[in-house]
Parts: sequence; C-alpha cells; structure tokens
Amino acid sequence: MLSLIRQLFGSGRATEWDFIKSSVELYPQGPIAILQMKSKEGSLLTGWVNKGYEDYPYKHFCKYNFLIKVNLLDKVASPNQDLDMGTIEQYFLGNLRKASVCHLVARVATDEGLNLEMYLEDQDIGMITLLNLSNNPNRLVSFTYESKYDSDWSAVSGLLKI
Repeated sequence: MLSLIRQLFGSGRATEWDFIKSSVELYPQGPIAILQMKSKEGSLLTGWVNKGYEDYPYKHFCKYNFLIKVNLLDKVASPNQDLDMGTIEQYFLGNLRKASVCHLVARVATDEGLNLEMYLEDQDIGMITLLNLSNNPNRLVSFTYESKYDSDWSAVSGLLKI
C-alpha cells in the first residue's frame, strides 16, 4: 500500500500523511486485549488496549502522548448514575478528533475513575481542546491531563505487548 501511495503522490511525507488521513488505515480496528488487574487498594480493575497499534506504521505522524485521568468521584460525575466509560471515551474522542488526528490506544480503570492513553498529531491543538473542556462548567467529567513528545510511543509499549 505504501508503495502505491508513493507512486501516486511521490515520496513527500506530508502528502503521504494527507492520503493516509483520508483512508481506512488511519485508525486500526484492533484486536482489543482486555486487561484485569488489582488496584493498590485491592479492588479489581479492568481496561483494554487496542493491539492494532502494536505495529501501526504511522506512529511517527502522531508523536504526542496524552494521558487523561478522569475523576468519577467528584461532584461533576458522581450525580450522573448513568455515566459509562464508553460515553466518556466518546466525549474525549469526539472533541479531540474535531481538531486533530487522535488515537485512543488504551483505557484503564483506576480507583478514582479511568485513564485514557492517546496519541495526537498536534500537541498544541490537543492542549487547547482539553483546556477548553476542563474549563467548561458543563463538562461531562472532571479530569487532568499531561502531554509529552513520544515519537516511538514508549509510554504505551508495555501495554501493547500484553
């Protein structure tokens, strides 16, 4: 497939990425590995990791790791008894993907809520989007986030090997 892209568009990386962004190859469809672990307090926690990212050939286009830590015990989330993790994932993915390519690689439950491991194409846009969401008084959940340059996706390498 990559050779076909180069034949059609030359070897320019920006052109190749533009083509990939509009293709079905942008977001791998799994397989999904289910995780089970114990928390520090001894609770059973679950999660998942999209193993489709283990050999994902376009990691170098999305170099920014974002770790989003969602708090489900605070006054924003606790009144909403119907809040589920899928809704929370879609809340972040929907908002971030409006602005940038965003790969949700893993979700892991914690004693306080859940952590989402993501990689984005554009760090600044991701930071601005998350800042706006966190400052919105009508936000779905409270969360913190951090971002770092991680072109080889080392932050999730252990999860992807599970």
